[in-house]
Amino acid sequence: MLLWQWACHIATMSKPIAITQRQITAICKGAARAGFVAEIIINGVVVRLVPEGQPTKPAGRASDYELDAELESWDGDRNRSKSATGPGGYPSGSGRKGDPLQDYYDRLGFDPLTMGQREMMELQKAAEEKWKASIPGTPLGKRERNALKQLSSYGPNIAVHWSKIKNCGDDTAERLKARGFLETTAHPKHANSFESLILTDAGHKAFRALQAEQS
Repeated sequence: MLLWQWACHIATMSKPIAITQRQITAICKGAARAGFVAEIIINGVVVRLVPEGQPTKPAGRASDYELDAELESWDGDRNRSKSATGPGGYPSGSGRKGDPLQDYYDRLGFDPLTMGQREMMELQKAAEEKWKASIPGTPLGKRERNALKQLSSYGPNIAVHWSKIKNCGDDTAERLKARGFLETTAHPKHANSFESLILTDAGHKAFRALQAEQS
């Protein structure tokens, strides 16, 4: 499931949906990543959301962590259940291999026609735990190394506001947390976001090891 494709499902529905500003932002970001234009229905009016200055490019593939976050953002608005199929209000997949939404459901083992929000949350939690367990021991990515470098300039066990660390989004932060290199503090207004990043002693040690390798 990529958000531009989900937006296509929404645009073909006969009834308008209620949608929050956060959901609109999520749709725009998902579409922008893939070089697509999101289209939704608000109060019966088709609205096309075009990211300013965004060039069209070939479709990419979002990570499972991003897909989880996008699905969770839709869980907050149960009004959409009137215009979606299944007991949980989740849109049905196409049944075709290669369809991002269908492939994501298949990876989770989720059936939108027979399962609801409780099953979705349980499957997502199990998939998240499996994903976290797979991270330790794998090579650090470029963004992870860059985040460690920036955080190390502040030192370990120091809370640093997220805005001061460049290119450390949710996926990068979660990878570092899974390695035990990072801790976060919850955002006071947004439950699913973090406000500060805290480099752990293990993370600081890992950064020093990277420096030693490069010297």
